[in-house]
Amino acid sequence: MQPAKFGNFKRISLGIVAAAFSLHLVVTAILLLSARAMHNDAASGDVAVAFYGDAGAATGRRVDAAALLLLEGRVEGLAMVGGFRPRAGYHGAAWMAELAVDRGVPADRVVVGGGSFDSVSNVGAFADLIDRSGAVPQVVLVSDCLHLLRISWIVRRTMPDLEVQTYCSAPPANPVRTLVRSQHELIAWASLTLPRRWREAWLARLRGQ
Repeated sequence: MQPAKFGNFKRISLGIVAAAFSLHLVVTAILLLSARAMHNDAASGDVAVAFYGDAGAATGRRVDAAALLLLEGRVEGLAMVGGFRPRAGYHGAAWMAELAVDRGVPADRVVVGGGSFDSVSNVGAFADLIDRSGAVPQVVLVSDCLHLLRISWIVRRTMPDLEVQTYCSAPPANPVRTLVRSQHELIAWASLTLPRRWREAWLARLRGQ
C-alpha cells in the first residue's frame, strides 16, 4: 500500500474507532441516567420479586432490599427467582430464600421460583408463580437499578396487564463496579435481539451449563 493511501486508511480507521467509542460512552451515560429513575422509595404491593445476580454481594444486596420491604410491611411476601445451575448442583433462588430467612423474614413468607437462569426465563418463573396462586398481585420488582431497567421492560412487554413497581437494591461501594455492571447490561440488552435458542445456547456456554 502506498504511503498516502495508508495514511488515509489509518485516519479513517481511527475515525471509526473514535466514533464507535464516543457512541459507546453516550449509550452508557444514557443507560446510567435512565437506571436512576427505576428506584421508587415508596414502592409497595402484594409480593416483592427479587432476581438472582451472582453468588456474591450483589445478590445479597438484592435480598436485603426485598427483606426490608417485607419487614417494613410494604409487601406481604417474597418470591426469589433465577440462578439455576443444574450441572453445578446449585439453585441461586433457593440460596436467596435462605438469606432472606437469615435476615428475619419468616420462611412461610418466601417462595422460590423454578429453574430459571436468565432474565427472560426469570420473568417466566415468577409468571408461573402467579398462575399457581390464581391471583394477579401487585408486584414490586427488586434488583439493582441497571438490571431493573431491562427486567421491567421485559415484564411490561410480556405481561402488559400486570401492575408492577420497581425498588432498587443498594449500589456497590465502589463506583467502578457500577460502571462494569453497565457494560454487562449493554451486552444483555444486545442479546435480546438474538433468537431465543441462540441466546440460551450462548448463556449456557458462558455459565458452563
